[in-house]
Amino acid sequence: TGSGFMKMQPALGDASGCVFFLNASDSLATSRSAAGSPPGITLNAVAPGAVETPLMQASREDPVIGELVDAYPVPVGSPAKPDELAAFVQFLLGPDARFFCGSVVFVNGGTDAQLRPDAYPSPM
Repeated sequence: TGSGFMKMQPALGDASGCVFFLNASDSLATSRSAAGSPPGITLNAVAPGAVETPLMQASREDPVIGELVDAYPVPVGSPAKPDELAAFVQFLLGPDARFFCGSVVFVNGGTDAQLRPDAYPSPM
């Protein structure tokens, strides 16, 4: 898939985990976790929205797509700062997230909820 894989060391304590940054259609975290993670290893996915990075700024300056970048809906009012996304990932890798496993989390300021309000929860 078009996923980017990032394995990180635990941020706190002795918990271990893997965090994937995914496109919204990827189900790697749920399928791998359902198959059984080794004891003490959690696997989750983060589906980020707009994040203020040099890439986002370069996209704004692009003559073809530049005007569309800030038209992307972010219900909380503005794109995330990298530190805001990193703080969530740090939580996932810490001991307080021990029971957090097999989830895809949309960390996008409400964009997914606004664009796809009826998508979740889906029937089992």
